[in-house]
Amino acid sequence: MTYSPLRNSVLGLLGLAFLATPAAAEQLAPSDTVQATVMDLKYEIYAGGMLALVVKMETALGAERYRTLFKAEIAGPYSWFMDFAVKSQVEGLRADSVLQPASFVTESYKKDKLKRRVEISYLADGTLLTSVDPEPKKENRDEIPESLQLGTFDPLSAVLMLTQAAALQGSCESVVPVFDGRRRFDLTAEDLGSERIDSSRYQAFEGDARHCLVKFERLSGHKKGDMGVESSYPDNISVFLGQVESGLPFVPVRMEMDHKYGALRAHLVDVDIHEKPVALEAELHEGE
Repeated sequence: MTYSPLRNSVLGLLGLAFLATPAAAEQLAPSDTVQATVMDLKYEIYAGGMLALVVKMETALGAERYRTLFKAEIAGPYSWFMDFAVKSQVEGLRADSVLQPASFVTESYKKDKLKRRVEISYLADGTLLTSVDPEPKKENRDEIPESLQLGTFDPLSAVLMLTQAAALQGSCESVVPVFDGRRRFDLTAEDLGSERIDSSRYQAFEGDARHCLVKFERLSGHKKGDMGVESSYPDNISVFLGQVESGLPFVPVRMEMDHKYGALRAHLVDVDIHEKPVALEAELHEGE
């Protein structure tokens, strides 16, 4: 059995965002440490009723900087016959509710060996420098033209934009352009109102949450066959956003999607919020 459909579905489940115009292209100099509010979030993702993955996200919010670390690993019964992990990181500028990514890196591993890597550098003139291994043509993908890359967000920044926008707007209505280095897609979000979520053995969060229906529009870079009904990616995802602490962005507290390989459900199972100095190194380069 291949691990790709489950991997793609989980990444799609977490790749969510709202419309936002990137911040003005300011110079971002490296800094040894920045005092930041850090949110450590842990999710458990169930496929077909069984634990399939454990996801950990650490988001550090400084006064003018941000960083998000992401790690997903196969867990539960699926780990008996699959071996897969993803590690991603983004750093950038933040001003009010607007983010400007500076550097995004994502790597996937199988049996502890690096299999795929994407690195995106966001230049101050609005262009992107992208390094992809393996190259798109080796995976039967179209290369994304530069015109489709401009004004896009990486998946991690998109998630953070989603959480901030929901808190400020009080609504999910929006659209966002996303480029992950291989694929270019738009996300359209519809607000389905507020719902009460009760804590359970699967769910740590309890309280009111915004119910958002996020729809995927695949534009370019998907493998042959991924554009039709047999796509490994979902057509839509139900996302429930809640505020775990006053004054902080909303976070996804539950996510649900139906997929040809079974129902996927993600639950927030642990939250840790604290203040600490965080080392940030990314630079927003001037470009040519």
